[in-house]
Amino acid sequence: MTKSFGKLFPYLCITGFLLHWTIVFILSLPSPFQMKSTLLYAPRMKTMFSSWRLFTPPYTFDTRLYMVLRDTNGNGKTDTIEVLERLALQKQARAPFNQRENILDHMVNQHVGGLLRTVWGNKKMPGEYTPGSPTAPYLPEAIAKIENNSGYQVNMATIYNYCRLVLKEYSINEAGKELKIVITKKMIRPFNELDNAQYHPKELPVFETAFKSLIP
Repeated sequence: MTKSFGKLFPYLCITGFLLHWTIVFILSLPSPFQMKSTLLYAPRMKTMFSSWRLFTPPYTFDTRLYMVLRDTNGNGKTDTIEVLERLALQKQARAPFNQRENILDHMVNQHVGGLLRTVWGNKKMPGEYTPGSPTAPYLPEAIAKIENNSGYQVNMATIYNYCRLVLKEYSINEAGKELKIVITKKMIRPFNELDNAQYHPKELPVFETAFKSLIP
C-alpha cells in the first residue's frame, strides 16, 4: 500500500459507510415511493441487495390468527379470539422477564408462516388475487390439495395445541365446543393515511378451516 493511498483509505471507508447507511435510510422510509424511485434509478441495487433484509421494503400487512368457537348444539352463536396480537401484547407487558412468551410467540408465528407457505407456495394469496373481495372461492380447494402434506399437519397440530392453551387461560371448557382457525391479512395503515380518522384497513382471509370438535 502506497503512502498516498494509506492517507486516502480512511476517507474512502467513511464515504462508503455514509453511502451505505444513506441508502439504508432511504429504503426504510415508511412511504414506498422512496423504494420505487431508488430501484428505478439504480436498478443494480435490486440485483445486488434484493436478498439482504436491510434493503427489503417494510411489510404492508399484519397477520392475524383467529380462533372461532361455537357450541356443538348448533345454535349458530360464535365467539372469536385473536391470538397473535394478544401474544405480542403479553410479551411486551411481561418484558424483560418474558422468556416463555418470547418462545411461544416465535413458535406460533413460525408455524403460521409455515402453514401459509405450504398452502400458497409461490402463488398469490386470495386477497392479492381477487382485490376487494372479502372471500375467495378457491380457498377450500387450495387447502384440500395439501391436507395430507406432513408439514401442513405439523403446523396445524401446533396451532391447535396453542389454541387449547389459550382456552385454558380463558377458563373455557372444551366439552361441547367446535373450533375453526381463520388467518387473515390486515393491511397496515399507509404513511399518508396516519391522520385520516376515516381510514379503515382492509382485512382479507388467506386461510380458513372447517369447524372441528375439540373433543372427538
